[in-house]
Amino acid sequence: MTTGPRARVLLVDDEPDNLVALSAVLEPLGRELVSAASGEEALRLLLREEFALILLDVRMPGLDGFETAALIKQRERSRHLPIIFVTAASKDTEQIFRGYSEGAVDYLMKPYDPAVLRSKVSVFIDLHEKAAELEESEQRFRTAFANAPSGMALLSPDGHLLQVNRAMADMLGHAHGDLVGREWESLVHPEERAEDLRALRELGEGGRSVYRAERRFMHADGRELVVAISVSATAAQSASGRQLIAQLEDVTERQRAERERAERLRERAARAEAEALYEREHRIVETLQRSLLPARMPQRPGMSIAARYRPGGADVGGDWYDAIELDDGGIGLAMGDVVGHGIEAASTMGELRNALRAYALDGLSPGAVLTKLDHLVRRLQEDQMTTLTYAVIDPDWTQLRFASAGHLPPLLLGCEGSAEFLWDGRATPLGVRTDGEYAEGTLQLDGGSTVLLYTDGLVEVPGEDLLAGLERLRQAVMAGPAEPEALCDHLVGSMVGSDPARDDVALLAFRTIALPRELLRLDLPTDRSSVCYARRALGRWLEQAGASRKDVWEVQLATHEAFANAIEHAYRFGEALVQLEAKLADDEVVLTISDTGGWRNPVEGDRGKGITLMRGLMDRVSVEGGDGGTRVELRRRLSGASGLAKPTVPLRG
Repeated sequence: MTTGPRARVLLVDDEPDNLVALSAVLEPLGRELVSAASGEEALRLLLREEFALILLDVRMPGLDGFETAALIKQRERSRHLPIIFVTAASKDTEQIFRGYSEGAVDYLMKPYDPAVLRSKVSVFIDLHEKAAELEESEQRFRTAFANAPSGMALLSPDGHLLQVNRAMADMLGHAHGDLVGREWESLVHPEERAEDLRALRELGEGGRSVYRAERRFMHADGRELVVAISVSATAAQSASGRQLIAQLEDVTERQRAERERAERLRERAARAEAEALYEREHRIVETLQRSLLPARMPQRPGMSIAARYRPGGADVGGDWYDAIELDDGGIGLAMGDVVGHGIEAASTMGELRNALRAYALDGLSPGAVLTKLDHLVRRLQEDQMTTLTYAVIDPDWTQLRFASAGHLPPLLLGCEGSAEFLWDGRATPLGVRTDGEYAEGTLQLDGGSTVLLYTDGLVEVPGEDLLAGLERLRQAVMAGPAEPEALCDHLVGSMVGSDPARDDVALLAFRTIALPRELLRLDLPTDRSSVCYARRALGRWLEQAGASRKDVWEVQLATHEAFANAIEHAYRFGEALVQLEAKLADDEVVLTISDTGGWRNPVEGDRGKGITLMRGLMDRVSVEGGDGGTRVELRRRLSGASGLAKPTVPLRG
């Protein structure tokens, strides 16, 4: 899209009717058309105005078209201006040859095809406007280069300084003219030149794309300056290789190599781009990061899960979380923190999240997942480090397996109200291991337990010991509500407050819901995982009631058949809910499977044996079907039941 002045076209003809005709043909191009009635007038216009193209008549009084074209081409400013002769004069080959000899790009005879003329003019207009855009872009680059707040230099493939900006000259204490032409190595401390020379040679030959390092540079007064450099190859190619562009920043006063991630991001942003682009990058990164977080949390019977993410201040970092529904019915929980800020940290976060999901869905254990991610980080992100905790909760919500790559420990809130940190399964962050696998921790979960994963932004306070922050978190968890959504809000409010967070904050709470002892009620969606969960939940419920293994297995099998029938026949695998209710009465288990779908009569063939199977396993089976749905009741006396327990609140799936 053209942003500069629009191209203007000069029409030269001594006949007013011809000028009107030309204007009518070219008007649809939407460009300014300037008319001149003679060669002399055209030359005067060219002295003070710019044009993209000239349409010139050959036969005119005074200066004819050929003479006018010759004078135009003699002037340096208009030498490259394209000229198209438009004439009704002789079609003699000699005349046409003379026109091209005077520098014309085309020679059209009247009458001409308006569409052809308009197309030819359009091509030259586009060429002129694109050339103007390119010149404007190059001028902006030269201005940005010269006025950049950080030092910048253009190097030849052999390491000579071709251009330097004012900031670099001021930083090294040299006059601008003293630096141009010098060798790069003459500015670097002698002990650090060898690696620079090798890296610059690889950049020039295309062997690497970027070179970053901290080097000691020599100031004009003899002082040593610690300078962070970033060198990359440009598109400019010569016989000896590609030219190089270098950015330099004096970091001598920096007392430590790394500061808090927010401070490092501001420093990189200051080197990489102008102040005006900073806020735009911040919005892009936050949008990218939020888009990479889960759109919704898994909803499974017997558990409840919630998460929160709050970006930190002006700098968005690499904190992230995930909750993955595994193929076996379990849940994978992840909480990670990519060191750094900005687009780089957010994109790394996205790569790790996608890789983790792939490994998790392959059924790998937490330790194996972290081992593979560690290999991935060391291959793709040589200078990147990430902390991560990955945990797997089994389909019965009774066992927790976890491994940590340098991340803060998970916090377990027991069903009785006590809270403790899980320090097992800890190892170094991703990207720094050299061999071996990540160890795992294992823990049995009681019904009503809560597992909390979080990032350092929730607990870290400048000047405060980390252990003190962890203890504040433990106390806040014990004092908070049990329900995960409310617990997350409570922790953000009590640990961070309403003020903008200093650092990114991410937390995830997973809570198991204890099974009722007397009455079990599940409202489950019509998918395969619901059948599996119903079978497992029913088995646990029967076991805690004292049922024998044989009773448990046969009741599970009959219930599985009834539940699967409701999904397949009542709803034709559509989205709906099926209710399972189980209760104990005088050592007899009574199960009811209800749906609101349509009734389907039994069919002949290999299928349709479900009711026969249920009747063979249970003492009594009754099926009531109609327009309002189907209700299947299964009864069986348990051989090893331990009696009734106190009533409790039903479980809602």
